Amino acid sequence: MMKYFILLFALFITLPLAAQSPESDPWDLFRQRDYNSALEQFEKHARMYPDVAAIHDMLGWCHWYLGELDEAEEGFRSALERDEEYKWSKMGLEAVAASREAPLASAKSLLESGRYLEARAAFQVLIDGDSLGGKSVIAEAMAGEAWCLYSLGRYSEAIRGFRKALKKKAPAADAYRGIAYCEYAQFDWKAALAAFELSFRQEPDDYSARLTAAWCEYMRQNWKKAKTDFEFASRLAEQPWGAKKGLGWTAYKMGDLDESLRFFISAINDSPYALDDDIRAMAEQQDSWGSLFRQTGWSALRWQLAYQAKTEFETARKLDPTDSDALTGYAIAEFRLGNYLSSIDALDRLGQSPESEKARRFPVVLETGETDTIAMNMQSLRAWSYLRLGRFEEALALFSKVNQSHSGWVDVICGAAWSSWSLGNKDEAGKGFAEALQILPGYSDAISGLAAVNSWRFQDYNQVWQLLQDGDIEYATRKLDAIKTGKGQPFPADRTDLLFATRGWLLAASGDENAALEAFRDALELSPGLGLAHRGWGDVLADRSDWAAAAGRYSRALLDSQFENDANLMSDYAWALLEGGRLDASFDAFRSALIFDNTNVEAQAGLGFAHLELGEMVEGRIELERAAWLDPSIGEHRRLGVYIDTVKELWKLHVVLGWSWFQRGDYGQAEREFLLAQRRDPFSDYQRGLGLVYVRRGDLDKGKKIIDAYMSSLPKKETPWGVASTTLSELGWAFYAAGAGNDALRVFKDLAALHSGERLLYADPFDGQGWSQLRLKHDSKARAAFLSAIEIDPRYENSLKGLEALKEMQ
Repeated sequence: MMKYFILLFALFITLPLAAQSPESDPWDLFRQRDYNSALEQFEKHARMYPDVAAIHDMLGWCHWYLGELDEAEEGFRSALERDEEYKWSKMGLEAVAASREAPLASAKSLLESGRYLEARAAFQVLIDGDSLGGKSVIAEAMAGEAWCLYSLGRYSEAIRGFRKALKKKAPAADAYRGIAYCEYAQFDWKAALAAFELSFRQEPDDYSARLTAAWCEYMRQNWKKAKTDFEFASRLAEQPWGAKKGLGWTAYKMGDLDESLRFFISAINDSPYALDDDIRAMAEQQDSWGSLFRQTGWSALRWQLAYQAKTEFETARKLDPTDSDALTGYAIAEFRLGNYLSSIDALDRLGQSPESEKARRFPVVLETGETDTIAMNMQSLRAWSYLRLGRFEEALALFSKVNQSHSGWVDVICGAAWSSWSLGNKDEAGKGFAEALQILPGYSDAISGLAAVNSWRFQDYNQVWQLLQDGDIEYATRKLDAIKTGKGQPFPADRTDLLFATRGWLLAASGDENAALEAFRDALELSPGLGLAHRGWGDVLADRSDWAAAAGRYSRALLDSQFENDANLMSDYAWALLEGGRLDASFDAFRSALIFDNTNVEAQAGLGFAHLELGEMVEGRIELERAAWLDPSIGEHRRLGVYIDTVKELWKLHVVLGWSWFQRGDYGQAEREFLLAQRRDPFSDYQRGLGLVYVRRGDLDKGKKIIDAYMSSLPKKETPWGVASTTLSELGWAFYAAGAGNDALRVFKDLAALHSGERLLYADPFDGQGWSQLRLKHDSKARAAFLSAIEIDPRYENSLKGLEALKEMQ
C-alpha cells in the first residue's frame, strides 16, 4: 500500500489555467488535503477538457482519498480510456484493488493464526460496509465470520453464517464445505454429505473435504461407499495417510483383518501420526498387530521425531523382547537424542545379529532443496557414537572398516573425515569431504566439513582482508608476506593468484596504484578470469575517472562465479556506465543489482540519478526516496546537491530524509530536513515529524503545539489504527515518561476519541489512561481503565502489569 501514497504526489497537471486564482487551483487544494474542494474543481475542468486523461485520473485520486473506491475506479478507468498507457491511473487501479483486499486479507490472517474473536470483529467491520470493498468483499467476510464461529464451536450460528454468505454470492465451494464441517461436528452425517456433494460440484479434488465425506459414509456404516471414497481421497495427496487409515478401518469393519493391517502399515509409513489411540489399543490386544509399534518407530525416525521413535520401539520391545529390529531402531533414536552411551549399550545387546550389518536408508534434504537418501548400519552408528564421545581413534578405525565393506556410503565417509579433523589431520579430512560431495553433491554434512577445512586453510588469508577492511594496511601486508613464505597456516599452493590479487588491493589502498596494477596483471597471468583482480583493477580505473575501462574490468569480474550475484560489484559497474554516459545500460545494471539485493543503497540511488539525467524528475525522486529510507546519508550525495536546491520535485525528499533520520534516532538531522521541508514544501507531512522530533528531545510543549496543528487538519475519526493514532500514542507515552500525568491523560483520551463507537477497538488508549491515572494516584479510575483495555484484549500484558501494580500498592 505504501507505494501508492509515495507515487500519488508525483502527479502533476499542465493545463491552460493560469487565469485562475490560487484558491481554486485543484492541484493546490489537493496538496492541502482538501479533497472535496479539489474534486469539485476537477469536475469543472473535466467538463471543460473532457479528453484530458490527467483530469479524470485526478478525479479518481480525489475519490480514492475520500474512501469512495467505486468512484475512484471509475475515474481511473475513464482516464485509461483516453490514454491507455497513463501509468498513474494504472497505479490507481492497483491502489483501489489493494484498498479493497487489504482489510479482508488482514482479517483472514487473524483467522489463520487462531485469533478467532479478533478475526470475527474484523470480518464484521467489513460486513458493515466500513471497508467500502464492494459486494464480493462483504460476501467473503460473511464466510470468514462463519469460519470464526465454526472454529469457536458455535456450529449452528456458523451454518446460518455460511448460508447468508451464499446468498451474497460468496465462493460456493468454500461455504458449502463450511456447512459440511459444521454438520459433521454435530454428527449429522447425512446433512454433511449433502453439503459436501454441493461443494464437489465446483471443487471435486479437495483432499480434506473428500476425506471427511468418506468418514461420513463410514459413520453411516456404508462400508463399500466409504471404501470407494477413501480410495478416491487417497489419490489426491502425496502422503494420504488419513485416507489409508480410513481404508484400514473400513477393511476391519468388513472383516478383512489382513487387508486392514496392510493399510494401517501403509498409513504409518507415510506418517507416524497415523497410529492413533484406537489403533494402538487394538495393536496391544492382537499379537500379530504388535509390529505396528515398530513400524511407527521407524516412521518417526524418518520424520526426525526421535523421542516418539524411542517410545514406540520401547513398546514394541515390551510386546516382543526378542524384536531385534525394534532394538536397532531404539539404538538410533537414543543416538539422535544425544544418549550415546545408551545407544552403544543397545548395540552391545544387539550383538552379532544380522540387524547390525543391515543397511538402513534415511531421507536427507540437500543444499539444492532436492531430497535423497543416505545409507548407514549399526557399525557406522557405533562409530558415530565413539566420535561424539571423543573416542576419535576408535571412531576412525571403525569408519574405515565399514568403508571397506560399503564403499560409497557418504555418511561413513564424512564420519571418517570428521574423525581425521578431530585428530588434527585436516588435509585428510578435506579429501574425505570432497569425496563425499563427488558422490552426493549438495550433502550438507560434507559441505559443512569442507567449509571448516577451507576456513582453516584460509584463516590467515581472511585475516589479511579483515585488516584491509579495518584500514591496517601495514599489518595486513606483513601478514600476506608471511603466507607467501609459508610461515602461517598452510595456504593452497594452487591459489597463488589470490595472493597476487590481494597484494594489488593492498597497494591500491596505500596509494601506489601503478604497483597495484602490476600485481593485478601478475594475478591475471596465472588466472585470466580471476574476478578479484579484475574488480581491483576496475576500482583503480574508477578512481582515475576512466569510466569506460573501469566498466570493462567490472564486467569481466562479474563473469567470475564468485561475483555472479554480487550486488555491490554490479552497482559499481552500473555507476561506471552512468558516469561514462551509457545511461540505457546503467539502468539495466542498477536494476540487476537491486534484484541481487533490494537494500543496496548505492544501486537504489544510482537508479534515481539515472532517471534525473534523463530529465525524469518524478521517477528519479521516487527511486531516491527509496534510497533515503535505506540510508538518509544519501542526502549528502554530490549529485543530489546539484538538483535538490533547484528542482521543486525533489523538495519532497526532505520529508523522507527527515523520517529516515528520525527512525535512526538522529533528531538533529531529522529536524534539519523537516525544517527544509517546511520552507520548501509546506504541504508535506513535515509537521508530524517535526513535532515528534521535539517530543523525543523532551521539548514536549513545543512538540505538542506542532502536533496539535497537524491533527487539526485530519478527520476526527480514524479507522483502522493509522498515522494519527500512532502519533497521539507516542505523544501520550512521552508525557507519561516525563511525569506529566494530566497531559498524558488528556492525550490518551483524545486517542480513545479517535476510535469511539467502533466495533474493532484498541487497548492502547485505555492502557495509557490507566497508567496516567495511576501516576495521578487515582487508583479506582486506573483500575477501570486497565480493565477496559483487558476487555478489548485479554492478553494485553501492559495492563495486566498495571493491575498487578495496583495490588502491590494496596
